Amino acid sequence: MNTIGVFHQRRRSRFLASIITLFDLLIVMQDWEFPTFESPQDVKIIGFDVEEIKWRPAWIQNEFFEIHVTGKWFNYGIIFIVMGLDFNMLKNQIIYDPPAFGQYTGPDNRVWTIVDEAEADRIARSPIERENLTFESREFARSPRLS
Repeated sequence: MNTIGVFHQRRRSRFLASIITLFDLLIVMQDWEFPTFESPQDVKIIGFDVEEIKWRPAWIQNEFFEIHVTGKWFNYGIIFIVMGLDFNMLKNQIIYDPPAFGQYTGPDNRVWTIVDEAEADRIARSPIERENLTFESREFARSPRLS
């Protein structure tokens, strides 16, 4: 794989995804009340003039069960969802292998993709083909040079 600067592009992408995920964790853990988020100060829920929302779903017949969301949990709940998405992005960066997707780099550091799905599947299934997937081999396959 061709290098761009000091790192391979894949390493740079993984590093960036790691930093984003780390910052998500730091945002949550810097709160003084982490992990309980209990504080004497009430935080209003965005878009409402209340500090908490309580409701009992109609499909639950138990009178002792109700959902109670405070402003702080509402705000951090959104961050937890984003953190899950960022962890998924990090996982995808770690397991990404260009030949598995029929991709390779050219001499100009651009990513090339095989558009013939049957050929891309054949290459993805064969470890030898995946190892030998280069711009030079594909260029020769497209237009063989006669010597």
